[in-house]
Amino acid sequence: MQKIYGSEFDQPMIHFMAILGINAENGTLREAQDYSYMVAGLVYCVRVISLELLLPSKDRALQGGPEIQNFLKQRKEYLQDGSMSVLSCMISLLAYGKRIAMDYGNAGSVFWEEGNHAMILHGARIVMDKFRAMVKNAIDEAETLFWQRLMSTADECNRSELDFKTLTDDISFRRRGSSFLDNKSNGLSNKHLSVTMAKLLESKNGKKMRRKGKWNTQLTREYLRQVDKFRKLLLFCVHVTGGQPARGTEILSLRFTNGCARSRNVFLLDGYVMTVTFYNKTDAEWDSPKVAPRFLPWRVGQLLSSYLVYVEPLAKFLRDAIGDRSDGGEYIWADEAGPWDTSKLTSISKQRTGQDLGQELGTMQFRHAAVGIGRRVVGNEFGSGYNDEIGEVEEPEDETEDPLEMSAGRGSAMGAKRYAVPSDLVKHLSQRNIDTFRPLSQSWHRFLELDSRKGDTVNKQKRDGVEMQATLAKKTRLCLAGGPTTLSTTCDQLGAAAPATLIASTVLPTMPWTVEDEPRRTQSPPLHGFDVADDMSTPSISSMTTRPPRQSKLLQPDLQQRNRAVRKALGLADLAPVSYKSPEQELALERIMNDTDPALVVVLPTGGGKSLLFIAPACLEDPGMTIVIVPYRQLINETMSDATARGIDAVEWTRDLQDAAELVIVSADNVCSFLDYAARMADKGRLRRIFVDECHLVITAHSWRPKLASLKRLRCIAASTIMLTATLPLHMESDLRKTMILEHHPFWLIRGCTARKNTRYMVKASITDGKLIEEAIKFCREEMDVLQHKSNMIVFCRYKSQCEELAEALG
Repeated sequence: MQKIYGSEFDQPMIHFMAILGINAENGTLREAQDYSYMVAGLVYCVRVISLELLLPSKDRALQGGPEIQNFLKQRKEYLQDGSMSVLSCMISLLAYGKRIAMDYGNAGSVFWEEGNHAMILHGARIVMDKFRAMVKNAIDEAETLFWQRLMSTADECNRSELDFKTLTDDISFRRRGSSFLDNKSNGLSNKHLSVTMAKLLESKNGKKMRRKGKWNTQLTREYLRQVDKFRKLLLFCVHVTGGQPARGTEILSLRFTNGCARSRNVFLLDGYVMTVTFYNKTDAEWDSPKVAPRFLPWRVGQLLSSYLVYVEPLAKFLRDAIGDRSDGGEYIWADEAGPWDTSKLTSISKQRTGQDLGQELGTMQFRHAAVGIGRRVVGNEFGSGYNDEIGEVEEPEDETEDPLEMSAGRGSAMGAKRYAVPSDLVKHLSQRNIDTFRPLSQSWHRFLELDSRKGDTVNKQKRDGVEMQATLAKKTRLCLAGGPTTLSTTCDQLGAAAPATLIASTVLPTMPWTVEDEPRRTQSPPLHGFDVADDMSTPSISSMTTRPPRQSKLLQPDLQQRNRAVRKALGLADLAPVSYKSPEQELALERIMNDTDPALVVVLPTGGGKSLLFIAPACLEDPGMTIVIVPYRQLINETMSDATARGIDAVEWTRDLQDAAELVIVSADNVCSFLDYAARMADKGRLRRIFVDECHLVITAHSWRPKLASLKRLRCIAASTIMLTATLPLHMESDLRKTMILEHHPFWLIRGCTARKNTRYMVKASITDGKLIEEAIKFCREEMDVLQHKSNMIVFCRYKSQCEELAEALG
């Protein structure tokens, strides 16, 4: 390591860099944009070599404080900018080159023929009609290969399609392995593997693939080669039809399920298949990547989603069956070595463009061509933010500040990231991104003469001398699942003599209600002979204005399904008889599973099976989401342990939880911060029921646990609320109604017998003032004398000091 005090060219490394800056072919100096990336590589290598010399990797485990201090000293002396060292000179030269490269503009390379029939790119003539035909041919070929070779469905009449408008997706779920494929309301998870395999084995070639329970390795690998051929075609179709083409490293890193370090970036949104790519340079430097959502045309979206539903699970199964571990994991385009590299995309692009355009365009050349065409037929917005892949510096983007954000004393970027952030959007993806890129994708689809969604009519205009401009869509609220909903009410006749009671499936206290001046009180008879709380009526509602709840797609379980769920919850064999601890427990479970009541109070004795009421619904084949509010830490641990032991997808709620689960356990002290998550799950149609365990604590413990009073806010969530307790005397019913906002809303109470047959109560009232402790000690000694061997006695006191006094007196 040396210092530079004289001419820097006297140093061998600097002299070498000077020679490297000469273009030997032209006899000129290299331009900054052609030179700075070379300097960057040298700087990186010098730093790595210096680190290895100062801290050898082979001795890394033995290195301690002295070695680290020596490294920091040498780094400050020779490896930092401004240290008058060789590396300092290299860093300065790199900074100069990057600054000059930022202001550099490429020489003009795109020209349009008169009439806009063709574009000349670097001397290569690209005819627009041929360009559109190339894309259509690729899609046609991919569809034929997919259905005839992979799905063994030659007849077009037998081909199926996925209805994107009815499928549910949630882009905010982060759990590893989750996607729209495993959303139970969609019914896509592994459901079609057996169907696809059956079609394969019934085909002419498929019959030979499996003999006597064994797979023919040669024929199976031939099928997998056809899968890889389709994936190459699919890659080209996705690359060229979504809008401005992404860089190779960006599109090849698309994940269809959440991975360990990255979330997925293929979603269903408002009838589209949306891909989201991340700009890698800003991600590496700032951990804040720029994101670009792209929307696929309907045919390409069908190909991608159908491949993920039908063929990808089968291909994975076949690889495992023949011992081929070339599984790409969560990536769409990957093999045993990981995601495909850009060279494979370049090869595919050159083959397709050379075949249909007569000009071989690699990845970078195709991006130039697509941006040039897009700027002419879509608008200048199509190429906004576009960079050459070899560029060193991201060009500045024209960001228009939002006047609303400026009036609040902040910029648009800060406002989007910090204030009123939508809870249903994935990190780094904003509504502004979607509203900006969706119209660009739609305009690109129109140029390619492809339908954006099923039923769209392609507007084939004559493009002679016509420059199609992008029409920016009006900003609309992002709806991630489902469409318009309607108010759902139900008239539940409970018993032959019971009058019909209007039950609104959601109640929002802030909404206006119109109630008759003199409410009509109705008396409900006992529910099938069991004790139901008196005065279970509600004011007669003549009209109601409220936000309509999202209708759940979950099906009501039949008796057989309920029994299977109970057996699983109790750990019984498949055909074992199902029995209950009491008729009240059976009745409560039936009403809970059927979602009969918007609010239900269940009083069962200690050991009466209250936990079965929320464990069994989570064991249904289509359980939806069950939330259990638990007041004590020990109960949380026990509930989690019981649920996981039965194979239930159970999680304890924390602030960073975004995903849905079959059973979510929540501490009662976290209810306030938990409400947004619960409301979002209900709005998506996932949340089915909320349990409040030990609900009597909202009455008896609110003075020293004030957060329990917030449990009443659960009534604002559009889901059934079930309150469980073993301690609810009759005189406390009115308090519970008032605390949980049940006074003017219908609810049912199922009460079991809570009297303990092995317990007797005795009250001694004739105690002189000031003699309580003395009398208690006397009574305890008398009882201790008659206690049986190894029996115990528990004494409860009002204060800790009294406990200590009694304990000392009794020894």
